[in-house]
Amino acid sequence: MASEQTMEKAISRDGTAVGYFRSGTGRPLVLVHGTASSPGRWADLVNELENERVIANRYQIWLFLYN
Repeated sequence: MASEQTMEKAISRDGTAVGYFRSGTGRPLVLVHGTASSPGRWADLVNELENERVIANRYQIWLFLYN
């Protein structure tokens, strides 16, 4: 689950640090955290999606967090 995973990190071309979680297999399902939402709420959503077998078996979930 996203809340229990270690955040991976990358640096964008302009030097911005980007954190992300990845889970599952299959086609990517990309979720991007914005300024109007809490990263914790996104983690809760990912946890719910991971518990949905159809989604978990079909998609690799990527959750991006910008600081």
